[in-house]
Amino acid sequence: MTMTINTARKIYLGFTLFCILTSSLRGLSQSSHNLPTFQLNHIDICIDSVSFNAILKNDFLRDSFAFVKVFTDSTGSEIMLLGKEFFIHLLPDKGFYENRLGATLLVHHSFQKQETKSLMEYLQSFTTDSLYNRPYTSKMNIDYINVYENLEKKDSLLKFIPILQNWSTNDYLSWGYVHQDLQNGITQKKFMADYVGKETESKLFKNVETITVAVTKSEKGKMSVLLNAYGYKRKGSTYFLTGNPTVHLTEIKNRLRAIIVNISLTKAMRKQNVILSDKVSLTLKNKKASLQYSIFENYH
Repeated sequence: MTMTINTARKIYLGFTLFCILTSSLRGLSQSSHNLPTFQLNHIDICIDSVSFNAILKNDFLRDSFAFVKVFTDSTGSEIMLLGKEFFIHLLPDKGFYENRLGATLLVHHSFQKQETKSLMEYLQSFTTDSLYNRPYTSKMNIDYINVYENLEKKDSLLKFIPILQNWSTNDYLSWGYVHQDLQNGITQKKFMADYVGKETESKLFKNVETITVAVTKSEKGKMSVLLNAYGYKRKGSTYFLTGNPTVHLTEIKNRLRAIIVNISLTKAMRKQNVILSDKVSLTLKNKKASLQYSIFENYH
């Protein structure tokens, strides 16, 4: 009789454990299905004025390499190097970027209809640093989810930040998308084709494959958790997110902050090195290119 009771207890406990496990897995499956998905849309790099002007004046960049778009914002002129599937945004050290020469921001989008509040709550669950929404209103209404910083501490401002840029539904609709597009999600490739159109057809810049950034230990510690929040998987100091450029984080040495962007080209090129300034260069070989910007941390 004792064996029968023990057996019954084992069966009951086993069944109970099975139910709990099944329920947990179901909940995990549902929550995973509802998780936001992110894409790296472009990178922002804050550069010095000499390099900025040299890029503006370079014929090769403008005529052959990329569709170069210059526009003026409240903080002055900005440059976009537009490729077929990605773009690089170059900015002066003004406004948000004041005291941030050499800063690199990985600008992510969700490309779906998602409320900024819920996205911020999701990202906040990964980090102990406070996040905040920095709305931007001009011709568009954009929310920027960023890490809160004490702007008075100019020597400790972050210069590597993965951020989220969330556009309003009205912006998407004004560009010709419909609500179903926002429900299904818009791919980076489609977005860039719609945004740039035929302007990049004859240009070399296709896509960005890898981004290497020299960072401080503090930046790496703070930002690694946010890369995880955006869905990146880590292997050593390298971060992978399917369908997105690979991100490598190296440690700053001798106070030299370097950013290297490896780019795929639309056609093979003979090896050439384009020196744009003493801080920025572009190297091309076969169907690859490498844009590098280096600056000392104490540069003013």
